[in-house]
Amino acid sequence: EELAEHEHTNSYLRKKVKRGIIKIEYPLLNFSPDLPAILTTTFGKLSLDGEVRLIDLTFSDELKKHFPGPKFGIDGIRNLLQVHDRP
Repeated sequence: EELAEHEHTNSYLRKKVKRGIIKIEYPLLNFSPDLPAILTTTFGKLSLDGEVRLIDLTFSDELKKHFPGPKFGIDGIRNLLQVHDRP
């Protein structure tokens, strides 16, 4: 997909840049173990911008401890919901 390019003077690099990949790290103290709040913080405004893409999202082991994973698995959820013929 082609992106419109805009020059921006980067004060850290002191040169004009058109695009780049940046990594932002948030301290664990910024989050409670609340997945909707985490997604809003990390992706909320990006989804409205159109020129910034979230490429990857990783969590620290400490934060992941609060999310033990799916209890029932895909087949278990399908059985609970009685949905087998569609996604």
